[in-house]
Amino acid sequence: MDVLMITLRLVHIVLGVLWAGWAFSLALFVEPASRIAGPGAGPFMQALTGRTPLVRVMLIAPLVVIASGVWMFWIVSGGFNGAWIASVHGTTLTLGSVIGIGTFVYGILMVRPLALRMGTLAGRIATAGQPPSADQLAEMQVLRINMRVRGLTIGILLAVCVALMAAARYVI
Repeated sequence: MDVLMITLRLVHIVLGVLWAGWAFSLALFVEPASRIAGPGAGPFMQALTGRTPLVRVMLIAPLVVIASGVWMFWIVSGGFNGAWIASVHGTTLTLGSVIGIGTFVYGILMVRPLALRMGTLAGRIATAGQPPSADQLAEMQVLRINMRVRGLTIGILLAVCVALMAAARYVI
C-alpha cells in the first residue's frame, strides 16, 4: 500500500471537490439568486465573503490541489518523463492539469480583482445611507455581468478539468 499516494489523492480529490463545487454552486445558484434578490443580496454577499473564511479557503484550496497534483504527477510520470507524458494517459492528465492551473490563474487575475471592485462599491453604497445613484447601479450591473461570465467560465473549465482527471485512469 502506498500511503503517500493515497494521502495525496485524498487531499487532491477532497479539496478539488470543494474548489469545483464552490465554483459550480456560485455560478449556478448563488449568483443567479443574488441577481434575483437585487440590492437586498448585498449584505448577504458581503457577509459571505467578508465574515466567513470562504475567500481564504478558496485561495488556499486550489493551491493545495495544484501542489498535491504536481507531486502525484511527478510520481506517476517517473519524474516528468517525456515518453510517459506523451502517452494518451499522460497527455490526458497533462491537459487536465494545465486547465486546472490555468483556471486558478484566471481566477486570481480576472475574477478576484472584479470581486474586490464589487465589494468596494457595495461597501460605499451601504455606508452612504441612501439608495445607490444611477451611476452606481450601472457600474454594479456591469460588474455583475462580468462576474457572471467569468464565473461560468471557471465553472466550465473546472468541469472539463474534473472530467479529464476522472477519465485519465481509463484512457490508456
